[in-house]
Amino acid sequence: MQWVSLQDRVWGKVAAVVAGIVVGSAGGAIVQPAAAGSPCRMYTQGIPNSTSGYDIREVNNCPPINGVFQNRHWEVQFGQWEPGAFIYVGTDRRTGRSIDIINDEVQGTTDRPQYLFRNGDTLYKVTFRPSDSDTIRLEVFQNGRRILNQLLSRTS
Repeated sequence: MQWVSLQDRVWGKVAAVVAGIVVGSAGGAIVQPAAAGSPCRMYTQGIPNSTSGYDIREVNNCPPINGVFQNRHWEVQFGQWEPGAFIYVGTDRRTGRSIDIINDEVQGTTDRPQYLFRNGDTLYKVTFRPSDSDTIRLEVFQNGRRILNQLLSRTS
């Protein structure tokens, strides 16, 4: 496996929105328009005879969230790690402490997707509206109890 910088990990493989389906950077588009309010569904498919370096592609009827978001206490970066996997990098702006998590869990609906990132007994949930992709809601749950609920705005 090749090691890459955090910046390359976060921004190197950004997904594209194609007719309601997100398809990772490897492989072609699978066109299945998603109805408004449909449950999010993400999975990967094998690509026969792939020459792209990936032998899978992502099919995701919910748009991904990519970019950097922050408020005065938190900064969060999101991006696609590889087909079917997203990266979360969260930084406490007061202390400089950070965490990065790669996960493949999507829930919610096409109108309000939720990307989930787990680290032991801690769950980081990112919710947004595609109609306002410049704002996210970051919720952090520890042992099932919500310990953080904040809105963050896009900075890039």
